[in-house]
Amino acid sequence: MRVRLLTLPFCPALGTFDETPLLELQRTGEVVQLREHWFSSGGALHLGCLVFLRPDPDPPEASEGKVRAKRESTRRLLDELDPASRARFERLREWRLTTSAAEAVPPYVVFTNRQLSEIARRAPATAASLGAIDGVGPSRVKKYGAAVLGLLGHGESARSGAPNGRTAQSIDTRDSGS
Repeated sequence: MRVRLLTLPFCPALGTFDETPLLELQRTGEVVQLREHWFSSGGALHLGCLVFLRPDPDPPEASEGKVRAKRESTRRLLDELDPASRARFERLREWRLTTSAAEAVPPYVVFTNRQLSEIARRAPATAASLGAIDGVGPSRVKKYGAAVLGLLGHGESARSGAPNGRTAQSIDTRDSGS
């Protein structure tokens, strides 16, 4: 539980205490309990408010731990890659950052680090092989497939291997039901 102490001086012009800081804190919806104490200091009357607030949903120590764990997880993914795959991973990561910024979404929405490491490791040459990677479904293949295959140097081979001469970007990856 978090605690804040507010000291509200008596305001003779208002004829009461200026409760603005207390009211603003109450509007946040985080106030659990309030204890008031009157006191005088230097001949002036004050209202001391001990405000108990809801616990922090994500304390700084916890978020720092999450960041550390994420970095460690990424480090492990990189350790599993050979030098060529690691270079592909870094290129893919730079592309993901640019793409996510252009789409105004977090990078993991485009591809997660685990998906990027699998793409870098396998270096798929076709939309179908890209779609075979865990978590890379038809919508991601349709949306990002051409760019990813191009980054991997398979843009032309993906196009020439596409059915009916269609580009990798327009390949229908849905199950035809046959």
